[in-house]
Amino acid sequence: MSTVTDLKPTGILSEFTPTFTKYVMSFGVAIVATESVSDSKLKHSINILAQYLDNDMDGFPDNQNVTDRMAQEQAVLMMTGDQLEYDLFSRDGLEKVLLTARLNPDMMVHLPASSVNIERPEGLTTQYDQSLKGTLQLVAKGFSLVYPDTFGQR
Repeated sequence: MSTVTDLKPTGILSEFTPTFTKYVMSFGVAIVATESVSDSKLKHSINILAQYLDNDMDGFPDNQNVTDRMAQEQAVLMMTGDQLEYDLFSRDGLEKVLLTARLNPDMMVHLPASSVNIERPEGLTTQYDQSLKGTLQLVAKGFSLVYPDTFGQR
């Protein structure tokens, strides 16, 4: 189980403060989240990411080259409470983060916590958990860097 850690004004991922207040990591790949994201949704999303990276769950990434490249590129999934919260951050803070941290915007994915469905009421089959898609998008970006001829965009 991953531990939710507070983001500090200095140190790892500090360029995401003050908008983002906490983070979790799996194999060097981070998910940062705002205060409005529940720890349970944050942990749920990192567990899905970890399962994509280590599908056989032996404690080692299934494709070390992809995982290493994602960590090297500082791949990050950004979780906000909803789309509006992200839009406000995009307008006011995203450029600062990109410039300060020299992050690759192609290795960033947004996931609104409002679209993360941890539990479905019995019998409900229509609610989709967007954390499956958001985390897969981030992993696919890692594969496209390592295997551009096979997984790169054309």
